[in-house]
Amino acid sequence: MNIKYVYILCLLFFFSSKTTVAQDSIVDLRSCLAIALRNNASLQQNQLSVQRANIDYKQARANGLPSLNADLSHSLSQGREIDPTTNQFIDENNSFGSQGLNARWQVFNGFGILHDVRMKAHAKTAGKLEFGGQENELRLAVIEAYVQVLTAKDMKEQAQRQLAVTAEQLRRAEVMFKEGAFPPGDFYDIKGQFKTDENMVLTQAQQLYANRTRLAALMQLPESELGTLQPIDMPVQVQEHDALALFEQAKSVLPKYQALDWRIKEAAQQIKVAQANYYPSLAIHAGLSSRYSSSSADSYFNQSKNNLGKSLGFTLNIPI
Repeated sequence: MNIKYVYILCLLFFFSSKTTVAQDSIVDLRSCLAIALRNNASLQQNQLSVQRANIDYKQARANGLPSLNADLSHSLSQGREIDPTTNQFIDENNSFGSQGLNARWQVFNGFGILHDVRMKAHAKTAGKLEFGGQENELRLAVIEAYVQVLTAKDMKEQAQRQLAVTAEQLRRAEVMFKEGAFPPGDFYDIKGQFKTDENMVLTQAQQLYANRTRLAALMQLPESELGTLQPIDMPVQVQEHDALALFEQAKSVLPKYQALDWRIKEAAQQIKVAQANYYPSLAIHAGLSSRYSSSSADSYFNQSKNNLGKSLGFTLNIPI
């Protein structure tokens, strides 16, 4: 069977199901996939990027709401100073305080806030799809490494069986050669084949270890903790697909390709955010403020009430 169909079948089977495995069980493909998804550092970093995109979207929506800020300050002074409650000079130790409450609402800015919200929404959706595509790529890499480990194991066992057959042939040839009933050329050919088979066993063992190391690296585990891998149960009948048909289906199903459309929409909204700077902007702002001075005989709360100031204004910005 062509190895590419093995990968495709494994993908269809494992992508369509969620896995729950024990922490100490690393024996089958499902366990390897679950541990790789849980331990992969790059995937964890990308997950944080998805969360950051969600926060940016919430902040963009909040930018359309009025802002409210409060401030409270208190200071001590010594020597000649201006009393903020009377605007007159005083020359004594004093303490001053101020309170303020300010509100601002961006009424219009060329729909820049609206386009920014849409841009961040598209970026959030694209980020989720890209994260799903990265998960699929990691799954595919684990499946490929898993199959390569099983293949290398089978190749090593086959090489060991061939070495056993050659060793038995060499044993019989040695007995017959000592009795003079075996041609010397054929005898040394068998001895050479035996050494070749020994080298093949060592080569396959090295390849098996290299494949196990690659699989363990994808799972962020030492090779010694990988354990014995179970064979993959394959269906008896395999449906073949045309390569072009599989590619077209992948473009419509795989999240990595879907994310490209959302990134294009994000870029279009980003252009509209920049174009909003060509339009006039209008903002409304209002505020409350008060002052306190220890030079006055009134209490702190009475001064805050008597020195209360109110403001209301509009800001119109017209780009020229």
